This record gives sequence, structure tokens and C-alpha cells, in this order.
Amino acid sequence: MQLKSLMSSMSFGRRHRGREMSARSGMVYYVVVMVIIAAAIYFALRQSLVSMMAPLLFTDYAWIFFAMNSIVGAVIGFITCVFLADNMIFRPKDNDILLPLPIKPSKIVFVRMMVLAIRVLFFTAIGFVPSIDVYINTLGFDLKSFIFQIVTLLSITLFTVSICLIVGFITSKISSKFSAGSGKTTVTVALSFGLMLIYMLLVSKLQDLISYLVTHGEDIGGNIMRYLYPFYLMGRGCLGDPVSLLIILLITAAVFLVIWFLVQKNFISIVTATGHAKGKVYRGGGMVARTAASALYRKELKRLSSSAVYIMNSCMNVIFLLIIPVILLTRRDQVVTAFANIPPVFQGTVFVIIAAFLCFMMVMGMMTAASVSLEGSSLWVIRTLPVSSKRVLMAKIKLQVSIYLLPLIFTTAVLGFIFNANPLNIILLFALVVLCEVFTAEVGLIENLKRPRFDWKNEAVVIKQSAAVGFSMLICGLVAAAVFLPYIFLMSGLFGGAVVINGTVYLIIVCAIYLVLALLLFRWISTKGAKIFDEL
Repeated sequence: MQLKSLMSSMSFGRRHRGREMSARSGMVYYVVVMVIIAAAIYFALRQSLVSMMAPLLFTDYAWIFFAMNSIVGAVIGFITCVFLADNMIFRPKDNDILLPLPIKPSKIVFVRMMVLAIRVLFFTAIGFVPSIDVYINTLGFDLKSFIFQIVTLLSITLFTVSICLIVGFITSKISSKFSAGSGKTTVTVALSFGLMLIYMLLVSKLQDLISYLVTHGEDIGGNIMRYLYPFYLMGRGCLGDPVSLLIILLITAAVFLVIWFLVQKNFISIVTATGHAKGKVYRGGGMVARTAASALYRKELKRLSSSAVYIMNSCMNVIFLLIIPVILLTRRDQVVTAFANIPPVFQGTVFVIIAAFLCFMMVMGMMTAASVSLEGSSLWVIRTLPVSSKRVLMAKIKLQVSIYLLPLIFTTAVLGFIFNANPLNIILLFALVVLCEVFTAEVGLIENLKRPRFDWKNEAVVIKQSAAVGFSMLICGLVAAAVFLPYIFLMSGLFGGAVVINGTVYLIIVCAIYLVLALLLFRWISTKGAKIFDEL
């Protein structure tokens, strides 16, 4: 059931309309998207991390090569799946169906842990398999070492799943002390953002870490043996040491089983917890009448704030939009120096590049692409309200745009100060990214209207894995590429002589393109989109 839910989440069809396509179509789409993502991460890691460490294979500390890449694989698996552990194990929608059945909690937990392990294995392999590739290309293929390396990958997966479950278990235990709603969401989001900040800090120091590793292999090796002994065993096992491999397998399997035992023992108490928060006394004064648009907006905002997965997946770019300008501001002298030699004719080029970067960032914050599906079984409630479907849909777009509006103002203002830009370029940059955000929100909503999923068991399915989200990101990414790549090609002279285009003029052209697209999609949503929503 869990695996079927995982695969069917990518299905394209609409069951209520009798147009559901086969699960094979969903699987093909899922595989294609995952292969593209995996390939991008794989080659980036291979070039920037693994290849720089390849000289270690010719030293007495060759095990450090695999130990470090075991850590990289574990970190990638942890970061990509830790936010799902609590939602997949304790908060699935089918708890109400499974708990009354004569199925032991231990079996429910074990199956869900296996589904989580499949996800972790995929992302862990993306970080670890490049090391096997480089090892084979450097020293040649050895069957024994290859088998040992694959078994080590499985042990890394068990280790990573155990850590994810520990974090998810702690999060669930803490959040179970709160009443349902914002208390639980606040705990989960706070822990998730804390982990993400730690991850970003590690990534920012990655280049320095690699350089230090290459020149101080002996010191690093000693620290790994003292403080990260399991990864030392993984490194030794990858080189063909059977004793080290057996020990690490026993350790990771034992930890996995202990975590499973603890989770299944506390499963019922966590999933049935109602919270112990004290009752609140209403202090808001008299009730205030609101317009229909305001009430619908507050409803969408409340839905967003009640889901940690929704916040993490949709609002992560907000954090980046606030952090990146601050980092650049602290290094303003270096940034200005790097762009100091740009000729006057290319004055607006910097802002075209910045605009392209911000537009591609907007693509990753698809809030509306899941907003219709998240109505779930309560869709009838919103449809019975005395408001038009157009207003309901506009509230979903308004929420996404308003969430990003203030961060975009801050980002464009800081970037304008850093580059000492003229007011026109700052205004154009802000207008462009806002129009891009409106366009992105509209595309996401249209795709979700065409490909809704109301039979989800876990909200993470429609937020992170649905076809609507994937297609929305693909469409918006292709549009951004089609808009900005011609400028890069023309200026770089890839297809002949370089053509100089004033950056400010090009920003005006791109603004006009996004404005036209946004208006066309707005008309479609107001007419055909509202009609589709009425028929859901």
C-alpha cells in the first residue's frame, strides 16, 4: 500500500473525470525527473568534490577517500529525507484507516521505514556512487571491492535512515505536547530550518574543507578514526576489508532495529496525542467583518502555516532571498572588484544576470502547484461558500505573491546598493521578479487544476512529488531559459560575432514578455480555470 501510494502520486489522471492515465505514465515522468536531478548532482559532485580527492587513492590513507564520500552520501540522504520522516511515519492520512485494522503497529512502522529507506537509498547513492566511479576509473575494476562498496552503500543507507528517524521521533515527541495546529508546525519548522542552516554553513566551507583534506590527510584521518569511527569502518570496507565491513553492517543493522523498536513502542501514543496546551482566552476584542477576498486569503495563509512540509517546500526560497543579499553585502568590496572591469556599454548586464538567477529561484517555490490538491476531502467546504471560484483561485495566487513580495523588495534594494545601480535598473529588476513570481504562481495553479490529486494519504505526496509540481517547475524553467539564454548567446558571440544589447533595454523587453504571459494566464484562470474548479 505504501509503495503503491508512492508511485501513484506521480499519476497524471483525474479519477473524478474518468480520465486517469495508467500508472506507467506517472512512473515514466517520475523516473525522468529523478534521473535529471540525479545526473545534475552526480556530475557536480564528481567534478567539484570526488575528482579533487582522487590523489588520496595512491596514498596510505586511501580509506579517507571513501570515508569522506560516505559522509557526503549520508549528508545528502539526511538533508533530503529528514523533513519527511515525521510526516511519513507518524502523520500519514491513512492512520485512521490502518489503526482500527488487526495490524500490529510494528508492521505498520516497519513498512513505512522501508519506504523511507528507498528514498534515502536513492539520494545517498547520488552522493556516494561518484566515488565508486572515480575509483574504477583511477585504479581499475575489481569485483571484490565493487561488491564491498555496494554493501557499504546499503550500510550508509541504514545509518542515514536511523538518524532521520531519530530526528523525526524527537520532533514527534516534542510536537505531541502541543495542541494540533501551529504549535506542532512551529516545532517542526524550527528544527528543519536549524538543520538547513547547519547544512548551508557546511556547504559554504566545503571548498576550504577539501583543500585542507588534500594537504592534511593524516590529521583528517586521525579525527575520523577518533570521532567518526563508523565512517572509518566504511572507508576500510570499501577497500576490501571484510572485518570492517561486517562490523559496520552489524552496527548499522543493530541501530536500525533499536530505532524501529523504540518507534513502534511509542507509535500509538504519538499518533493519538491530542496535545496538552492550555486553553486560550480570546483577547481580540470585537469581531471584525472582512471582505470575501480577505477571508479567503486568511484561509490560505492558515493552511500554509498548519503544514511544516508545505512551509519548507514552498518558502525555502524566502530564506535564500534574505540570506544571499546579506552575504554579498558583507563581501561588497570583493563583489564590486569582480565586476569593476565591465565596460560602460555592459552597465545593465549585471542586472540581467541577477534577474535570470532570481527568476530561476522563483521556479523552485511552487506554492500554488499543490494548493488545489491540498483541499483534499474538504474541497466541498470551499465550493459551498457563497463566493465565486475566481476569487478562490485568486486567493491562492495572492498568497504566493505576497509571501515573496517583501523579500524581493529587500533583495533588489540590497543588490542595487551593492552595485550602485541607477534607480531605473532597480525598479526594472523588482518589476521583473514580481512579474515572474506572478507568472510562476499562475502556471502552478493551472497545472494543479489540470492534474489535481485528492486521494493522497500524505500531504508530502502532492507537495513534493505530484505531476502538477513537476510540470510547473519544468514549464517555468523552460520559459526563463527561453527568455534569458538568447541574451547570453548574443552577448557571448557563441553563434558568430558578439551583439551588444543594452542590459536596461533587455530588462524592459523581458518585463513586457512576462507581463503579457501573466495577463494571458490570468484571463485563462478567470474563465476556463474557474469553470474547471467548479467541476472538480
